[in-house]
Amino acid sequence: MVNEEFMPTMDKLFEAHLSKCISTTETHVRAMYLDTTTNRITDSWKQFIQETVNQAMQPRFPGSFSEPVNILSNKNNNSVFPSPAQ
Repeated sequence: MVNEEFMPTMDKLFEAHLSKCISTTETHVRAMYLDTTTNRITDSWKQFIQETVNQAMQPRFPGSFSEPVNILSNKNNNSVFPSPAQ
């Protein structure tokens, strides 16, 4: 049995320790929730990200591993269509 003289001191220690325990528990729960949520978001986006990366790594023209040709700038010919004078 606890001595009655120590009860107020024990109550004060308990109250001080309890608030620290609650704070630590809240921090731990928040960290776990954030970690779990982050993992869920990452897992849900993983397939999309992988497909996007795979598409970006594929050549734009089949059989070509060089940079895609810019069709709008034709250095050899100023016009795609022959001029009417020709």
